[in-house]
Amino acid sequence: VKNINIVDVIEKVKKQLEPRAKREKINFVLEKDDDSIEIMADENRIKQVLINVIDNA
Repeated sequence: VKNINIVDVIEKVKKQLEPRAKREKINFVLEKDDDSIEIMADENRIKQVLINVIDNA
């Protein structure tokens, strides 16, 4: 667990999922007000949670 920028993590997940989204004709848009939101978390676990949520949407 460490201090991470959740906006950066979300952008990494978006980039990772974009090829599949394009193949499936899914538009993935990230709208944000802040460029940096710091949280204490395990980055890999947060990425996996986000991927799971998006996959199940």
